[in-house]
Amino acid sequence: MTTHGPFHSLSDTDKQVLTDQLRSGASVLHAASELGLNYGHALNYAHTLGFGHQRRTDQQALARAVTMVTTGSSLSHAADRCGVSTSVVFHAATDAGVHHPRKVPRGDATTTRRVRYLLLRQSALSCTDAAVACNINISTAQDYNKGLVKPKTGPRVRFIPQGPDAVTYNKLMTALLTT
Repeated sequence: MTTHGPFHSLSDTDKQVLTDQLRSGASVLHAASELGLNYGHALNYAHTLGFGHQRRTDQQALARAVTMVTTGSSLSHAADRCGVSTSVVFHAATDAGVHHPRKVPRGDATTTRRVRYLLLRQSALSCTDAAVACNINISTAQDYNKGLVKPKTGPRVRFIPQGPDAVTYNKLMTALLTT
């Protein structure tokens, strides 16, 4: 037997009105806020009535979304077009072998890119030449020289290396900063 949480703050009238709204198709959140009820208690009561369980995904829509991913659409675009959540499309496309999640986390790739730049700098290339060779702009190259990263908002902060190239990055930065 499944036990549900408390809903002691709900009066009998609240329970009746909440039940009516849920049966008419309102969400628990909408009904609770409209009636001024504690959302947690309203949700617990809805669970005892059998409302609020996970929805089943339309398998035909999911198959269409996976087909769209196969033809080159992004996961989010396919999910939006087919009316399925992005996470469901992600799991289905991954299981079907159509989508391959990143093996290397983004931070690891950034560290590797910086190591390539620093190796060029260590081999006596100028900042500008190394930047051109790595296809980065001069401002980014200057940040690489100082060990900084520019977040989307706020001032530049120290770059923290990740992944298998982290030790190499630290050694190269030490060598660059001591010369």
